[in-house]
Amino acid sequence: MNYALAIDIGASSGRHILGWMENGVLKTEEIYRFPNGMISRNGTEVWDTDALLRHILEGLRRCKESGRIPSTIGIDTWGVDYVLLGENGARLGEAVAYRDPRTAGMPEKLEQTLPFKRAYAISGIARESFNTVYQLMADFEKDPARQNAAQLLFMPCYLSYLLTGRARNEYSIASTSGLLDAETRQFAPEILNAAGIPGHLFPDPPAMPGTILGPLRPEIAGQIGYQTDVMLTASHDTASAFHAVPCQPGDAILSSGTWRAPTASCFSATSAACGSSSPSAENLAETSPSAR
Repeated sequence: MNYALAIDIGASSGRHILGWMENGVLKTEEIYRFPNGMISRNGTEVWDTDALLRHILEGLRRCKESGRIPSTIGIDTWGVDYVLLGENGARLGEAVAYRDPRTAGMPEKLEQTLPFKRAYAISGIARESFNTVYQLMADFEKDPARQNAAQLLFMPCYLSYLLTGRARNEYSIASTSGLLDAETRQFAPEILNAAGIPGHLFPDPPAMPGTILGPLRPEIAGQIGYQTDVMLTASHDTASAFHAVPCQPGDAILSSGTWRAPTASCFSATSAACGSSSPSAENLAETSPSAR
């Protein structure tokens, strides 16, 4: 029997869910659950990526202990946050959390070179101070040398990189950043240039969900006792959740979690997930998106 493992990590907890088909019915079982949360280091709110990796590996070991080894695994997390990699592939600095206040004033600064109406027309992302574009602007303003990083990986893609050694961003998580062109599905040079973000941080276009990233690094496989493939699933947790809903045109989906209070989205037959329509840039200029 083939098993697939979903590693779903939110801002306050994570879980490993094993899934398989049995008589034409999808069966699931929670194998492992663990806490997560921001921690303060040197006055900055950050994620403990070392602890996250330890929990990911522990959940993988639990699969073997249960006698069910997954043939593929996929990781999703919350949006916008990222890690910068150096030329040697090591993490540069901390994985700063979206609730850190360092981005104060960054939306207004970008407005000086790129009006929000134009930024929204490109990316479709509302103006939130925690967006990746504003986080990078704040990081580079504080430490311009960080612009010399070799690559940026969004959080779920960084965790997949730790497992495989292969660095690739996935489309749904990249779409939360405010840096992606919603039409071309490429990182938008106009936004990058206006924000002072070097394009070399994004050497490849985002991969689509379902892309096989590759097998585990030998040392990781040795730690858990088996080999498996890592897949780039819909790496933004909300995207994975919406994709799994058996919605029909006209249905409403309620999305909630640590990210924000419960919000609803109504769907028609026109979008990838059953369809949605976007509010205007003017209406979004001072408001939040319904789900990120």
